[in-house]
Amino acid sequence: MMRRSTPTQAGFSTIEALISIVILAVVALGMAGMTAQSARQQKNAHHLYRATLLLNDLGERVRASQSVAVKGAFASALNFGVDAPVPKQDCFATACTVEETAVFELEGWLAKVRTELPNGAAHVSYAPQTAVDGGLYTVMLVWREVGVVTGTPNTGANDPACIEVAALAANQQARCFTSRVGV
Repeated sequence: MMRRSTPTQAGFSTIEALISIVILAVVALGMAGMTAQSARQQKNAHHLYRATLLLNDLGERVRASQSVAVKGAFASALNFGVDAPVPKQDCFATACTVEETAVFELEGWLAKVRTELPNGAAHVSYAPQTAVDGGLYTVMLVWREVGVVTGTPNTGANDPACIEVAALAANQQARCFTSRVGV
C-alpha cells in the first residue's frame, strides 16, 4: 500500500498577507498622526516661549524708564488685528524726552509682539499703587494657535477678559498669556 504524503505549507496565504498589510497601515497612520501632533505641540511651545521673552523684554523696558513708568506711560489699548505701530519719533536718531522714549519703547515692543507671534496682540493696563510701591502693569498677550479652542483648560483662555478679546478678534483659536510687571 502506498502512502500519500501530505503537502507541507510553504509560504503565506493571500489572506495572511492582506491582514499583515492592514496592520502595518494602521500602525503607520497612527505614527503619522503622533508625528503631526508632536510638531503642532512643539510649535505651540515655541510661541509660549516667545511670549515669555516678550514679557521679559517689556519688563526691562519698564524698569529702564521707571520715572515715567510710574505714571502709566506703558499702558496701551488692545491692538488685535492692527498693523504694527510705526514709531512717531525715532529716539535712536534724535534726542527724546523720557516720555517720548517710553512711547518709542512701547511702540517698538508692540511691533515685536505683532511680528513674533502669529496674529499677535497685546493689552497693557496700569494700576497705580502707593507712592512707595510704584504701580503694577498687567500685560495680556493674545495670539492665534492651531488646535486651541478659547475657553478650554490649559490655554490660559479661561480668563473672561481673554474670552472677550478672542470674541472681539472673531478668533476661536486664541491663546492668552497674562502676566504682571511691577514698577
